[in-house]
Amino acid sequence: MNDWKKLAVATALAWCAVCAAEAAAAENPTPRVNIGTECTEGLKQQKISFVHVGDLHANYDPVNDKYSRIRAFYKKTKSENPYTIFTNAGDDHEKGSVAEQLSQGAASQEATFAMKFDVRTIGNHDFAWGEKHLLDFSHDPHSIVLLSNTRYRGKDPGGLGAVEYGELQAGCVRIGVLGLISAPWNELDKSDQISYFPTFRTDFNDAAVVRKIVQAHRGDVELMVMVSHLGLDVDLNVAAEVKGIDLVLGGHTHSEPGVRRVNKTIVLQPDHYGDGVTRLDLDFNLADKTIRSYRESRNLTVDLADIDQEVHQTIVDIATRYAPEANKVIAYLEKDTDSKGIAETAAKAGIHVHQADAALLDPKLVFHTTWPKGGLTQQSMLDAYRVERQKPNTPGANSQYLMEVDGDVLQQMKEQQPDWVYAGPIAPDGKTIYKVLVNKPAALNISLFFPRGAAYKSITFASETWWALDQYGRYRTKQRRYMDSDATPSQLK
Repeated sequence: MNDWKKLAVATALAWCAVCAAEAAAAENPTPRVNIGTECTEGLKQQKISFVHVGDLHANYDPVNDKYSRIRAFYKKTKSENPYTIFTNAGDDHEKGSVAEQLSQGAASQEATFAMKFDVRTIGNHDFAWGEKHLLDFSHDPHSIVLLSNTRYRGKDPGGLGAVEYGELQAGCVRIGVLGLISAPWNELDKSDQISYFPTFRTDFNDAAVVRKIVQAHRGDVELMVMVSHLGLDVDLNVAAEVKGIDLVLGGHTHSEPGVRRVNKTIVLQPDHYGDGVTRLDLDFNLADKTIRSYRESRNLTVDLADIDQEVHQTIVDIATRYAPEANKVIAYLEKDTDSKGIAETAAKAGIHVHQADAALLDPKLVFHTTWPKGGLTQQSMLDAYRVERQKPNTPGANSQYLMEVDGDVLQQMKEQQPDWVYAGPIAPDGKTIYKVLVNKPAALNISLFFPRGAAYKSITFASETWWALDQYGRYRTKQRRYMDSDATPSQLK
């Protein structure tokens, strides 16, 4: 080939590469958002404030009004410093609200969008309601949504709204942001390093993912921030391994909130369940582009007097539409009830609702709570058996499953789990087939909990435990009976 032809081919190939790069950049442009006013020339130092939450877990309701208080705190901080950034480390779904359950996640999406975060990442519990809901949830009209270690390979025309990387311009300081998610969890409450759905691919080599993004963008920004749903230990490890991260705004761990320092990286862990909101102020030296100092303050939502009226009204509307009876008394207890007593009531509820012959339930799956005597609401029942749909888009990890076994196997099951709560025949007949309720972990992992080699048939999902309690409570009230005794509540006399 002549030299001029070689040059022409090389030029064409180079041009094609440029075109491909430009096409890719046009298809996935870096989102950029302005925070506060423009840069003031001659300024030597600028304060940047972060208002950060994580693991809110659908803890919105018109009574406690945590979301409204958090949003009001952010607005107050922004009135003091226009360069204030509102961030969320993910896990906005599950556990907290009846509306979350009855709407199959739609209520939590509305509540999250109403908060108008500047930047947020996706948490493992945000995959709870399936691919379609997750994709919708990733298209936030107000926020840069980050998911740096996950790619979507499905055919939904809207695609994934979360991005690998974004930038904020806060006055004179350009800030790069990235965000990573942890691995999903299974019904045994153990982490599985597998992708959430077949159409998603997650890279769990966290340090390598972060290093690649930092190397690509560190030269373009003055601050590099990771909004993380990896957990505190992983955040600390990544901060130790990867140079160039200035700040990690964490979540996922549900540990004691506070700030740690790893080399030059500030690692912040917030409150969870909306119990608190953390403010972090950075004094940034514009001359040498370094953080001169920082101050952190934890603010309990119960102590915050101000509420945001727009968010408050959204929460009221959500409660009215999706869960109008969440705080209505629907059943009664004669005595104070501990976690074992709650499990015993759940066993009776399951037997009644699902027409089972027996129930064998693990009291450790009660969510660290007690019931005081008196009235019970839907929310009381969900608080006792908070739903974690593990694996994602499957029934909750404390839900009830039905199986069929003969009496001999049932007796062996009882003997193998003597600390569990049992309701059913005291001496099962060996030739009789019984329909038995067990919790999801045991139903899907029989050999870990019950005798090996026995015959277990027709293992099927029955219901979430809180829902069985709800139905049983209404039935007992209709019969003018307490849930825990056959006496008539004074309220029904």
